[in-house]
Amino acid sequence: MVGGLSKQIYLPNELTQQLGYFRQEGLDSALQNQMAIFSPDGLMPADAPQTVLNIEYQNKLIPQSKTIDLSLTYTNEFASQAS
Repeated sequence: MVGGLSKQIYLPNELTQQLGYFRQEGLDSALQNQMAIFSPDGLMPADAPQTVLNIEYQNKLIPQSKTIDLSLTYTNEFASQAS
């Protein structure tokens, strides 16, 4: 999954998939659009920190037993004060 699949940066991947080159090489791929974590103004949707944390748990980047207080991480308040 990628955030902002319609962005030009993903054009080569999208084109490669649409032309069937991934399949031709035996790769089972599916590009899926996902809401971008950050907006152009640096703010993130309310559920974005939890989404990132869930992905890290699913990929075993953080042990499930570890508790993380998302209020102590990047917040929109922090981003607003920085601008």
